[in-house]
Amino acid sequence: MIDSIHLRHFKCFSDLELPLGKLTLLTGRNATGKSSVIQSLLLLHQGFSTMKLGHGIPLNGEMISLGSFNDVLDGRSGRKGFSIGLSQEGHRLEFSFESEDKATLVAPLTKVVQTSKDRKASKVKLDETLKWLDRLARGESAGLVNALRTLLHVSTERIGPREAYSADPGGDEQLGPRGEFTAWFLHRNADREVPQALRRPETPPQLVRQTEAWLAHFFPGAAFEVERIKDTNLLTLRFRTSTKDNFHRPSNVGYGLSHLLPVLVGGLGVRPGSLLIVENPEAHLHPSAQAEIGAFLSIVATAGAQVLIETHSDHVLNGIRLAVKGGALKAEDAQVHYFNPRDSGAQVVSLIIRRDGSLDQWPAGFFDQIEKDLDQLTEW
Repeated sequence: MIDSIHLRHFKCFSDLELPLGKLTLLTGRNATGKSSVIQSLLLLHQGFSTMKLGHGIPLNGEMISLGSFNDVLDGRSGRKGFSIGLSQEGHRLEFSFESEDKATLVAPLTKVVQTSKDRKASKVKLDETLKWLDRLARGESAGLVNALRTLLHVSTERIGPREAYSADPGGDEQLGPRGEFTAWFLHRNADREVPQALRRPETPPQLVRQTEAWLAHFFPGAAFEVERIKDTNLLTLRFRTSTKDNFHRPSNVGYGLSHLLPVLVGGLGVRPGSLLIVENPEAHLHPSAQAEIGAFLSIVATAGAQVLIETHSDHVLNGIRLAVKGGALKAEDAQVHYFNPRDSGAQVVSLIIRRDGSLDQWPAGFFDQIEKDLDQLTEW
């Protein structure tokens, strides 16, 4: 598990040390840095998965597009570079990137520092970075490298209903930046067994059957069919919303099923030891389903994968709190971070979920709009 992430001079952060749990929830006002935290991980994934760190990381690739080097620098610092550090069980890796050319579309790697459990730091020769990364993947920090390489990301911009869905030209272990390869992931990994903790009762353990059972949990009677179109790299995906209905095109059953499916497939299909990032899992879901998706992702975090959620939904938060209270997720395994505007005091406020599901504090602006509205409506 990645224990913490350290950002220096990256986008809106001068210096941020953010602890991560088995499940971490990021929330707060718009444009306060939540997405920047996620983007830093996706940027490293873009380097680790392609093994291009030795030559710098493309700022615009399949997983993420950030623009130029100037776009990812903290504009207030006046620095020429930024760094991203990650910690895991006493090990720490810090990657520093610097460039005189602010218009470049690559983040040139200028320094890598590895700190061991005994706090001994060692620099890595840049011309040996690729060889070192390969050794790292087999050594003490193998879990950290593996988590970044096999990361699964479900973005906010999930594609809506389509007539057909493409196969992933890069393989069968990604959902795509917009969830566009979800149907392909299901088709290729249909027989992968889901971890015991995530299995719906009286349902075969295979991914496709468990995904269908979970979909029916959210939408009673729902089911889906995935079929590959013969002699093409395209697949069809059809849904039904009742056992009495026929299967229909996704456009005829509403957006909720299409937007929920990548979240379910990501949670059920992520490898143990990997990192699952889900942005706005509540999109197009009824409040009760939003709470349920919080509970679902809590279970995923107990089944061997690490989960990072970005959300604006108090229902998702409450689903996690209920999972803690019910014992499905240990309180100490959950982290909640509330992001504030940069100039409003503490940029990040970390909250603790107690064992009874309560929170140790309730900062101003933290899911308190309903109380403010009710105060005006009732004139209390």
